[in-house]
Amino acid sequence: MQKWFHAIGISGKATANIALMFKEMGWFVTGSDHQFLPPASDIVEENNIPYVTEYNFRHLTKEFWEKKLSESLDIAEVPDLVMIVESLSSKNKEYLFAKNKGIDVRPYSQIFRDYLVKEHSIVVTGSAGKTTTTAIITIILSELGFDPSYMVGAEVNGLEKSLSHSDSTWSVIEGDEYHNKDLANGAKFLEYKPKHVVLTNLVHEHQDIFPTLESYLDEFKKLAKIVPEDGLIVARNGDKNIDEVLKESTCNIVKYMVAENIEDVPHGVWSLVRDGSEFVIYDGYKGEVLRSRTELLGEFVLEDMLASVTLICNLPAYKIPVEIVPKGTAYLTEIADSLQNFKGVKKRLEQLYKNDNLVIIDDFGVAPNRAKNSIKVLRDKYPEHYIVGVFEPNSGSRIKDELEFKKTYEGVFAQVDELIIPDLSEFNSELATTTDLVAYLKDLGVFVNHEETKNLISKLDKVIKENDKTLVVFFSAYRLDIVSKELASKYQNS
Repeated sequence: MQKWFHAIGISGKATANIALMFKEMGWFVTGSDHQFLPPASDIVEENNIPYVTEYNFRHLTKEFWEKKLSESLDIAEVPDLVMIVESLSSKNKEYLFAKNKGIDVRPYSQIFRDYLVKEHSIVVTGSAGKTTTTAIITIILSELGFDPSYMVGAEVNGLEKSLSHSDSTWSVIEGDEYHNKDLANGAKFLEYKPKHVVLTNLVHEHQDIFPTLESYLDEFKKLAKIVPEDGLIVARNGDKNIDEVLKESTCNIVKYMVAENIEDVPHGVWSLVRDGSEFVIYDGYKGEVLRSRTELLGEFVLEDMLASVTLICNLPAYKIPVEIVPKGTAYLTEIADSLQNFKGVKKRLEQLYKNDNLVIIDDFGVAPNRAKNSIKVLRDKYPEHYIVGVFEPNSGSRIKDELEFKKTYEGVFAQVDELIIPDLSEFNSELATTTDLVAYLKDLGVFVNHEETKNLISKLDKVIKENDKTLVVFFSAYRLDIVSKELASKYQNS
């Protein structure tokens, strides 16, 4: 009899890839969601995974799928394992049916824990840079022959898949702190049995489940405590929140920083310093480890590259002998080549179109801190362009409380000339509405308006025609992909 896996909320990048993983493991796989959008829908459809666009308890019965597929299935009457995405309510009909029937139902973090996490579990955490850092570590370890299992929360240039399961003892997982309190006991990354951790930076996010900075940092304190003594934490230097989190950690801690001059770097801290068109990575004793270069935008990419190299070069029992760098090592040459050849992560300041007068960027700046960081990079790169942003925040950034919202968003959009809020989903009445966002942001001095999603192209066309040089940046997950690609295609073909 074939085992049966059902995904409640299959139309997400991670969940669609999990469904595919189970299919590749030989399971019968089904899924449900309230909408299907690329790239998740592409994964599901290209791999012939049966799905339905609604939630109903009947979807967890053999009878339903036999009728839908018009075939006899060699599976149990109900699924062997059900996954629910944590953004859904614990009152979901399929979830309640599964619980009532005693079916094994778990959030996807627990699926990763039992089916993807390995003995040498590398978990990348922090408020920003997780995806890029996870991708770089995965690519380098793969090219060095470690063959890790991995999960990256986006499409990566250079990786065929965003999720892959291998037979090695290594795994690399992007560790998110967000979770549904009704479905899980804490941050997702706590489930991943972390032995080696990267901590990029810490800025208070997801106020819907972490109302205070203290409650937010508590999850990371738990993480630091469970890393074993023979493990490793690589953390950004100079971050007060990180310093607070690491106070009770018992494992080896290595800090890193991007610096203007090597003389500015404290003893013991790994560093990256620009040298003309190249950059140099130094170990904690200011010894040169490697030289490389990148064409990707922003200092944050350099931080992510440095964090990745720092981790790999300090892995216990696998440490690369940096003291023999002057003689050269194959490992370090391969790592330097990997950094130079890394083409980035899609939706991370991804350039969709560019000519002398117009630039169109797609970015995952769905939280205020991420958007602010990306805007700074773009303003520095394009100081003369009229920057118009289209902002679709994630649920954790749709803060209903007006005072808390304004505290969080103060100065975030100071460097954009115009901001557009598209139609936002209305499935949760506890989140700030489109009207709320526009009103709150106007009070902060932002030139902002709401535009129906169906009218975004015409609105942006008008803005582009009114300005000599324009930069359009989409800050969204995947709901606006169709719009951003349509706009870019229009100008490519004009």
